[in-house]
Amino acid sequence: MLFDPSNNDVGYPPGVRRLDDSIRAAREIGMRFHPTRGAMTIGQSKGGLPPDEVCEEHDAVLKDMARLIDEFHDNSKCVRPATPCEHL
Repeated sequence: MLFDPSNNDVGYPPGVRRLDDSIRAAREIGMRFHPTRGAMTIGQSKGGLPPDEVCEEHDAVLKDMARLIDEFHDNSKCVRPATPCEHL
């Protein structure tokens, strides 16, 4: 089974790890899954589109993307976990 979302999952308030749960669920049922972990780092107060409260700091985004790759990327069932939406 293949699931490849056409929309990038962005807008992670600090501390939220929704993608982890989705990847684990896909693994439990043996589904090939191409999740994407996006990021919004420039809030409205700095001229960006999203509300400031859903934005993350650049360093935190990069650290979490590296964590997702280290923890979940396996070249067979789970690929492409990092897809930023803004310049990092």
